[in-house]
Amino acid sequence: MIGIGTIQFSERLLLAIATGAVVGMERQWRQRMAGTRTNALVAAGASAFVMCGSLLAGDFTAAARITSYVVSGVGFLGAGVIFKEGGNVRGLNTAATIWCSAAMGALAGLGAAKFAIILAAAVLITNMLLRPLAYRLHPALPEAVPAETLYAVKLACKPSAAAHIRALLLSTLARLPITLQSIKEEQGETENQTRIEADMMTEGRNNDAIEQVVLRLSVEDDLFNVSWAVAELKME
Repeated sequence: MIGIGTIQFSERLLLAIATGAVVGMERQWRQRMAGTRTNALVAAGASAFVMCGSLLAGDFTAAARITSYVVSGVGFLGAGVIFKEGGNVRGLNTAATIWCSAAMGALAGLGAAKFAIILAAAVLITNMLLRPLAYRLHPALPEAVPAETLYAVKLACKPSAAAHIRALLLSTLARLPITLQSIKEEQGETENQTRIEADMMTEGRNNDAIEQVVLRLSVEDDLFNVSWAVAELKME
């Protein structure tokens, strides 16, 4: 004996799609991965599976059994929107919303229209009204600040001016919060060019101090070019 008719099936399925879409709109508005269509389809699928039990058995025994399968099966779908980004885990709220969409679909499939609508309203209230409270109670963690930054300063000068440039570099560093790690000198691309590369360390990120070094060196007439870059970043 068939438990539900075509009209009932259509009404319950449309209710599931509508409640899932309404909840999904909030996720779509916040630009989350699972938006309107995803939540609507999850609710529709859950509703259809639950109604399959009524179609097969003519009562709610099979429907209840299928509902339990939906509860566990939708967990795999929710896991697909959870990912780790650095020290933070994102997507948990979206996964929970998908799970609730499945519950709305199951309620719609069982014919509990009022309960499905109440659950949809509860999910919207939770996602929209409790969001500011959640941020207030658990503020975002500050970004990690580098403990030390290693810079590489490269320059090219006339061979006759190499000793002067090195001395000028060392005297400039002595007045700034910069620690010299290493300095090396080699012949450039031509015989009339000497290349000097210095590795230096600062506490945290201190681009301004490095810019002062480059600015001081750049005024020398015997200097062809000078540049700097972050060579290594050590995190706490």
